[in-house]
Amino acid sequence: MGESFITLSKSIVNEFLRDIVFIDECAYPTKESNEEQKTVKVNEFNAQDVSAAFCKAGKICAIYAPQFDIDIEVCVQALKKADAIVLDWDLKLKETKDFDPMEDVVEDEGKYTKQIIKNILEDAGNEKIKLIIIYTGELNLPDICKQVSQISQKLELNTTELVCQQKNVRILVRAKETTQYNHAEHLKNKIVAYEDLPQLINDEYAKLTTGLLSNYALNAITAIRNNTSNILGVFSQDIDAAFLGH
Repeated sequence: MGESFITLSKSIVNEFLRDIVFIDECAYPTKESNEEQKTVKVNEFNAQDVSAAFCKAGKICAIYAPQFDIDIEVCVQALKKADAIVLDWDLKLKETKDFDPMEDVVEDEGKYTKQIIKNILEDAGNEKIKLIIIYTGELNLPDICKQVSQISQKLELNTTELVCQQKNVRILVRAKETTQYNHAEHLKNKIVAYEDLPQLINDEYAKLTTGLLSNYALNAITAIRNNTSNILGVFSQDIDAAFLGH
């Protein structure tokens, strides 16, 4: 596929992509988390810098910091409407008696993120396009990617790119910019700075939509989305009487 066509596809995606949702319990540090992060910064997440990066890119960025396991159900409802989703891997949440985690999840690490991904995959089915990025401070990126691939039999694992994908869903595992890989040089190219997240999301989403007809459809949907207010203005309640009379 020609480079110019790929560039055009990314440009169309850039105009379409608007709503990005982040889920990270460390997004808005509490006093307790501040005390912990004096010594451990593996899960550090600067919500202000992230939101600024997406604002500059002209995107709407929602950052949600769940504190309890039952908050996951609220998260999922918002994620179903998002264009792209960015999840922390090991969410440290306070447990309640009301939450019923996945029955097939034995280990604790990543269990909430796996629950979210499972729900998103079920909602997406075989048609709805979804981009999910696991943005983590953990060091075991290949193992995380392998665990994600086991959530659904439809997901194909790419151990080189650290990607799991089915026809309409693409899941990446990437490292937060605070992560250090001094003893794993091959993983350093998986570190993504906050300011690079908008471009990463744009490029990866384009891999799900690039095509002659899909580009045309996406461009048309974008035009309708951008002019929704104008369309509603034309078909306002002021013309109801005339329509019924006719």
